Amino acid sequence: MSLDRLLLIIVVLVLTALLALSEFARFGQTRKNQSLEDKVEVASLNADAALKALITPETLTTAEPSVYMVVNNKRHHGSAFVIDRERGILATAAHVAAGLDFQDTDKTFTVLNRHSRKPLRIRAKEIHAGFNVFRRIIEDYQPINPESRIFEPRQKRVIDLANDAALLFVDPIDPDTGENLLGPDLPLASEASLRALTTGDPIAVIGFPIDTVTSNFEEDSAAARVERGVISTMLSPIDQVENADDPKKQNLIVHRMAAAPGNSGGPILNRNGEIIGISSHGHDSLHSNGDSLAQRADVIHDMITPFREQDELERIFIPDWRERLAKWPAAKDILPYVFYQQYAVIDGERTPRTKTISEIEVLEKPPFDSRTYSPDFRARQSQFVLYADDLESEEEETNETDEDNGTPSSERPIFLIDTAGEFASYTVRLDKDKNHVIYAFDYSMAWTSQGYCPLTVFHRREGEPVLNATQKMRMPSALLEATSDEDASDSYNFIVQRGECDAQSKEYLFGIVSWDPEEGSETLQISQIPENGKTILANFDRTTAKLSNFIDCNVDQLGDDRLCQKAIKVQNFTIESDAQN
Repeated sequence: MSLDRLLLIIVVLVLTALLALSEFARFGQTRKNQSLEDKVEVASLNADAALKALITPETLTTAEPSVYMVVNNKRHHGSAFVIDRERGILATAAHVAAGLDFQDTDKTFTVLNRHSRKPLRIRAKEIHAGFNVFRRIIEDYQPINPESRIFEPRQKRVIDLANDAALLFVDPIDPDTGENLLGPDLPLASEASLRALTTGDPIAVIGFPIDTVTSNFEEDSAAARVERGVISTMLSPIDQVENADDPKKQNLIVHRMAAAPGNSGGPILNRNGEIIGISSHGHDSLHSNGDSLAQRADVIHDMITPFREQDELERIFIPDWRERLAKWPAAKDILPYVFYQQYAVIDGERTPRTKTISEIEVLEKPPFDSRTYSPDFRARQSQFVLYADDLESEEEETNETDEDNGTPSSERPIFLIDTAGEFASYTVRLDKDKNHVIYAFDYSMAWTSQGYCPLTVFHRREGEPVLNATQKMRMPSALLEATSDEDASDSYNFIVQRGECDAQSKEYLFGIVSWDPEEGSETLQISQIPENGKTILANFDRTTAKLSNFIDCNVDQLGDDRLCQKAIKVQNFTIESDAQN
């Protein structure tokens, strides 16, 4: 046998052996994968069987006829469930009940399901006394994140989660038959069992989610959905490690069952078919991991026990919420320090940009004066007009007279903010010998917001033909420097604007910080710089002879609208005769 033939045989044998080994390994991996898939399937079946054993299908089938769709003028609005059949009382979420406007007599409000087969009229509602209290406390305090930098102050976000519960009162009797059409009462779990709820407890939710099946809602196809799961955890509306030892205050149920819009107000049940909670919020955060929330059924005990809601709020929950909030600085207390240190020259130096709010020393007698206001926004407008009667009109007044009141018709100088929004305006007198910083902040608890509503602040000294505008941002601010000009006015116009944001809240914080300029210090001056055809406000530092914008913007970037402040020039506006009334 030749050497070449021998080498060929050896190569073929080696390749055959390698192929055999490869096939053997692949077969082994296939068996391993199949084994893993089998184990996962078995585990899933076992878990499902365990949940069925703990909360049986019969328990849920029995409860389902007592759960109703809430219908707001023939539109799917949420869920509710029976707690007192004879008196026609159902429980639901407060934000569901809040959307039912009984003052509008042109609308109808009903509950229905496929068991009652007829819509039942909702005649009244009662919202838990604590539903709006929590929101008011948070929005009044407006917690600020102490770890944020003073040149980029941020809010500490708290979501509106507390006491989202209400009662609905319906007419349960069929006028044609005299029959009570409501399903049976769902039993309410005892308070002792509610306090004992813990991570891993099996639960179920029943409700009417708005999805593909119900998008073309028909009143005769109101089918509830059922899902089983477990409690992920129990927490407080303001969850903190150091305040987590009282189960009464940890009254929110976190779970990962489906909670689409429309589920709100549905019951959360335990293995005995007892109510342990009210479905409240699905988490729509960009960082959501599927968590949803329910109000523990203490809120139902509150509403059916005379005088209990207000007593528990004042004795337990309001003090607890305030204690938890006190961990963070309040906006109205800390922001004057923040903006003073942003703009003032202190001992000849400026504050380092790395300084955090937690490093601010709050003094009994601070080196500045501070005023804060919490006004309300007016109704949304398509535009806003500021009449500048302190300026001379470009056109002289005519001799034409309004026939109704004898008032001369004229053209008046105005500033026109030609963008829609909510506006608040006022005139304030400020000491010309002091530096002043104005700022605004609108805290928001709306889930659809980022924890704040962006604002724009417009300002002008009366007598000046320019209305200055800050950038639209979280906490807009502007420096108003001291002046030695005896002819300069001490009166300022201020306007705060926000776009669409938190419909439930109209309040915001407006502040003015004032201080004496440091003697001999080189303060900044306001300048106007034309750039790309626009007039942009900037600061001029006499020490360095350099320009910089209020919002950390250097002269090379002044054309960037996202960074730089802008101004609105005065213009004339013809006032029609009937507009002067």
